[in-house]
Amino acid sequence: MKKKRFLLIALACVLTALLAGGTLAWMAASKQADNSFTIGLTDAKVDETFRPGKLIPGTDFTKRVRVQNANTLGKAVDAYIRVALIPTWRDEDGNGLPYSALEGEYAVTLNLSASEKWQRSGEYYYFIEAVAPDAYTDYLLESVNAAAAPAGAHLEIQILADSIQVEGGAAQAAWGPSIPDALKSQA
Repeated sequence: MKKKRFLLIALACVLTALLAGGTLAWMAASKQADNSFTIGLTDAKVDETFRPGKLIPGTDFTKRVRVQNANTLGKAVDAYIRVALIPTWRDEDGNGLPYSALEGEYAVTLNLSASEKWQRSGEYYYFIEAVAPDAYTDYLLESVNAAAAPAGAHLEIQILADSIQVEGGAAQAAWGPSIPDALKSQA
């Protein structure tokens, strides 16, 4: 009887070991898949033709502005680009003056290019075509003109350029419903 009991216990131990080993082998079997993801980058760089000088009231002053989708790190993707143009009168120390450069006596005229690829919506001008890596938008600004300037002031035009990837509806998600309809249909 002791022998039978010993055999049963030994058989149970052997079966348990076999089941555990089989289960571990089944659980340890795996497959590996390497998925590499790269992040597409956009880098809007303002390109301007501008020669500092004295702004003569009533005369066009050349300031040509366009934007490049720069391929800075070699990972650039197609991008949508928008630009805000912010003219400000400044004193000789660079401090903003309380005169509006957008309306009134010291209003500035921004002479935009004739390109139909730029559309204004809200405070921004949107380039409504995708810009490939290292490519440029059409020119947005050609020149500026002011009928009058505050005494001792100089004009500064700040150019704020944004870019965002074309894929995945990113422009509408990030820039909201204010983007032009032509851009919404592509996003």
